[in-house]
Amino acid sequence: MAMNIVRAHPAQLQAGPVQLAVDWEEHGILGPIRDQGDVVVTCQAIEGLYNLLNRGSMIQLSPKHLVDCVRPLATHVYRSYYDDPFQFAVDKGIRMGQALPYHPSKHPCVPQKLPVMKIRSWSTIPDYDEEALMRAVSIQPVAVAVKLARHLRIYQQGVYMGSDILDLHPLHRSPDHAILLTGYGNVEGIDCWKVRNSQGTDWGIAGTGFIARNSILPSSIPPLLTHGTIPEGPYGF
Repeated sequence: MAMNIVRAHPAQLQAGPVQLAVDWEEHGILGPIRDQGDVVVTCQAIEGLYNLLNRGSMIQLSPKHLVDCVRPLATHVYRSYYDDPFQFAVDKGIRMGQALPYHPSKHPCVPQKLPVMKIRSWSTIPDYDEEALMRAVSIQPVAVAVKLARHLRIYQQGVYMGSDILDLHPLHRSPDHAILLTGYGNVEGIDCWKVRNSQGTDWGIAGTGFIARNSILPSSIPPLLTHGTIPEGPYGF
């Protein structure tokens, strides 16, 4: 696939004060929590932006389309694993959810049928730049990668601090899961991100949770959230 990726900061992330708190869950632009694998995060990032720009809309795209046409059967290939679904949305577009219902098994990719949702481009936020990530989230929901360590897998409440990553071998600390950033603020005196997982409402607080910002983990540990990805210019239907 031809890559339309932009590695620099989008212009809108470079100026202006950062809002103290944001919560897109309260703005009515995100659909229901879904247990549809991490490809649903790509769909929800695009859905959220489209619904934001087209108030009154509540589209749902098909993660199954990405499972069949993008996801490899092998294990994660970092960067490519998270980039390819967004590039597919640029090149081919994603079908509506009701047209291609979700199933986790991979089936042969068939030529897409209209209507599909496409995006004009996508960009990434530099790792370790939490201010840029905050600016992005203040504009729209953002897809990010995270290490799904044990405490995050079984998370139910409070703020996840990421300390259990220290228990892992250094070779096993790289991000391996996608989640959607839906806001940020302060909970129980801790600066944190508000996130939406892709594992249904049994995870966390009805499918949502909080992950610490300004992590105090050693610099040798990758940031808790990496590879923030912003879809741009959704169009279609």
